[in-house]
Amino acid sequence: MNKNTTQGTQGVRLHFSSVITATLKGVGALIIIFLFNFSDFISALQTGGENVLHLWISSLVLIAIIALVFLFNLMRWLRTYTYFEDSSFVISRQLITQNKTTVKLSSIASVNLKQSIFDHIFGTYTLQLDINSTVNANKTDFNLVFSKAYALELKKMITGFLEKSTSFAEAETEEKHLIHHFPFSRVVRHGFMSIPIVSILISLGLIFGFVVDIMIAEPQENSLSSFLIAAIFFGQLFIALLSPFFKYYNFSISRQNNRVIVSHGLISKSEYTLPLSKTNAIILRQPLLARLFGLYYGEILNIGMGDEEKKSAPIFCLICDPEELHSILSQIAPEFIITAMPERSPLSALLPVSFKYGSFAAFSLVLSTILGSWIIGVIAFLFFFLCGFLSWRTKEISLQETKLSITTGIFTRRIITVPYSRLQNISIKSGPISTSLGLSKGQAVILSEMSNRNNTIGYFPVERFDVIMEKMIEQRGSAQ
Repeated sequence: MNKNTTQGTQGVRLHFSSVITATLKGVGALIIIFLFNFSDFISALQTGGENVLHLWISSLVLIAIIALVFLFNLMRWLRTYTYFEDSSFVISRQLITQNKTTVKLSSIASVNLKQSIFDHIFGTYTLQLDINSTVNANKTDFNLVFSKAYALELKKMITGFLEKSTSFAEAETEEKHLIHHFPFSRVVRHGFMSIPIVSILISLGLIFGFVVDIMIAEPQENSLSSFLIAAIFFGQLFIALLSPFFKYYNFSISRQNNRVIVSHGLISKSEYTLPLSKTNAIILRQPLLARLFGLYYGEILNIGMGDEEKKSAPIFCLICDPEELHSILSQIAPEFIITAMPERSPLSALLPVSFKYGSFAAFSLVLSTILGSWIIGVIAFLFFFLCGFLSWRTKEISLQETKLSITTGIFTRRIITVPYSRLQNISIKSGPISTSLGLSKGQAVILSEMSNRNNTIGYFPVERFDVIMEKMIEQRGSAQ
């Protein structure tokens, strides 16, 4: 280990490729404009003409802007160092002003590696650090580009500290134990089963409309436009089916000490290292197609940790059956296994739920009738009532000894299991109808990125919320 990686006065710079990528992000559009017009510029110089001076000025301005941005990123790279200081990781930059960011290692929630196409070209890794923060829970806090060897070494040092190791250089860790690997066929199944049902319906509807248009109508120009629209949506459906294959190819989950390591990717590779001690919740999801076959996939929700692309919790297993999911979960986080039978929202809750969705249904019917499309209004009316019924049917809770499970959804199904001690707060609401029925609904707030922060609880007897509040207060007090 070099001295400047720990206590040195300078430290280690990021990889030089970060200068190139930062320049491309800043003025990539200008570079493309310059390259596309370069041949015209050469032709004008060869033939001469009135526009030569204008082309010279425009080209020099573009080159000057690109050069200035490149030089700025170069100077920032030259003056930026990373190093360890006591029990902190420091990012120091001295450009026009001095900027020093100190991250306490104990506050780091996860250390992750990503390798994009650019990283492949330059032989680098992007080291992503997420910290315990409600402010930055929707994004990765630090993206640092290093050579592959140093990124792996730095990750080992930080995770060694998170395991309460006494020495960075001599972190004693267990061998990484492979828990599960999903083969090619399972990745394909996950991609198919996780397609949003709305995309399927829209694409099929457009294709059906195009076929009907061809069969009953004379060839017109609008037939071509209808085909192009259908092709665009069908292409989106194809991309939605294909993209999970590239993202989750070679998906594997391992465990090392008290950490879960999830890796996947074909072109852009990702490796998430998730300390189980900082896990807030486990989320199980059932897209509509997976729900029909009783299949699930799981997400692990860590403090400050989010999937940078989807702004959601990272997946810890692909779509699988309940037995396989139970086997995986029992090896990585057995404390999150649901141990009590879920309680469905009572039948009487259909009344306030129907009132809510019935209002939307009535409004759609009246509006469509006024616009002269009452058939569409009837379809929308029935659709909203179907949504209301499925929403009521899906709502469940499971009050366990140390944790709470909440089930929500309409066509898809989502189950989140969170310890009472991890709940930030519980809000309870009731209206005239639900109050007369002795029911309330609520919302459980946890520390997470936006998509998983607020968790709706359906209509249940008031006593259930009293139990949740008591357990939350009791276990948060004991945790302190």
